[in-house]
Amino acid sequence: AIREAESKYNKAALDEKKVEFYEDALNELINRKVLIQTAQEALRKDEIKMDEIEKSLDAFIKGAAKEVGSLSRFYEIVSEQGIDPLEKKRELKDDLMVEKILKENVYKKISVKPKETKNYYNTHKDEFYKERQVSFRQILIKISEFENKELARNEAQNLMNRLSKGEDFAELAKNHSQDSHASKGGLWTFEEVSEVRKDLKEIIFGLEKGQVSGIIESDIGFHIIKCEETIPASYLPFKDAQDEIYQKLFREKFGDKKNEYIEQLKKDFFIHKY
Repeated sequence: AIREAESKYNKAALDEKKVEFYEDALNELINRKVLIQTAQEALRKDEIKMDEIEKSLDAFIKGAAKEVGSLSRFYEIVSEQGIDPLEKKRELKDDLMVEKILKENVYKKISVKPKETKNYYNTHKDEFYKERQVSFRQILIKISEFENKELARNEAQNLMNRLSKGEDFAELAKNHSQDSHASKGGLWTFEEVSEVRKDLKEIIFGLEKGQVSGIIESDIGFHIIKCEETIPASYLPFKDAQDEIYQKLFREKFGDKKNEYIEQLKKDFFIHKY
């Protein structure tokens, strides 16, 4: 945070920001300590819950060991990163214990009603607007593949003439295009359009389904583009957005309730900030 702030603030403002960052970091450490001590006091005498935590801890470590090949390799990697394996295991156990008391004292008190999700959708509808989407096919004739620019242009014109006579665009792209998508018949999916250069993207989004552009010249060659599929701009329906909204509202409420819970716990602690 300090490194990022150094490029944004002058010295006086940066000094103020540093104090703010240190205060936030210190409060996070205090909050974690309070939660850990509370969890230890609440759970250490509950054999059933502690057994559940130990099983979860073992399952986590076994899963991590499986990812890297063996338990010994897992501890080796942890050690290489300058982390004490035993200390890391204790931290993981603390995390599981904290998660347990948060579930019992915070999660269970959170409720997100259907009316709240609907109200959020209606008042934040712009968040669920999706721009028009387009997939397309491209034939690219690169200038670098020919002795001169005119020969490349002639090849593009020849392919354009064949298209006008009804030949299949995908087949011509597969056999003659010189871009990375040639093997797929020149197809660029909805997700891949974002990777296209800006000048071509403007032309692509101006095409209707099935429409073929003229020959487009760029600094690398000549492009012929066909609009394959379009999805009109629209708002994501509420039924498709409601799970995302629920999770967002739940996280917000959890943050507030967690802070309230920690502040209440702090009343039973003596905290001295040096």
